[in-house]
Amino acid sequence: MDGSSRLAAVVTFCVLSMAFSQLGFLFVWNLLAGPRAETAINAISVVNLLACIGLGVEFCVHMAHQFSLSRRRHVESTSDDHTRYALTNVGASIFSGITLTKFCGIGVLAFAPSMLFRVYFFRMYLGIVLLGCFHGLALLPVLLSLLGQPQKYPNDLGSFLLSEERGDKFEDEPDLLE
Repeated sequence: MDGSSRLAAVVTFCVLSMAFSQLGFLFVWNLLAGPRAETAINAISVVNLLACIGLGVEFCVHMAHQFSLSRRRHVESTSDDHTRYALTNVGASIFSGITLTKFCGIGVLAFAPSMLFRVYFFRMYLGIVLLGCFHGLALLPVLLSLLGQPQKYPNDLGSFLLSEERGDKFEDEPDLLE
């Protein structure tokens, strides 16, 4: 799998993880809120879940784009370096430009007189913003540093054992059989 498809798979995983986490968030909040303020799965909540996918893309795509730019500009760097570059360039923008502005926008919904706005918009969008911030600034960078690009020299046990079976020697390794 080349770098672009690998990056697309990581972003897709993060966005889908955010959508399923939102369903879990609703379930836990329903347990805590009681039957009077329960969020049912209906047309409004399904539209909000679709908005969750769109906002999940918004939280993740900027980080992935900067990671991709770093890979093109700094070819010899590791995926940790590319992730650090992406976090440095867009991490603060994601936090202040997306997360904090969305909090300001949905904060007023907490005081809405209508239960519909408090339950289906404030509660769901609060979960979307919290999960989006977590997925875009914590989970995605970890996945990018682990899976962002194939290693030129993998140092896992499997490749070490295969090199032993093939009889590969390191240059400075003495031959013990002689």
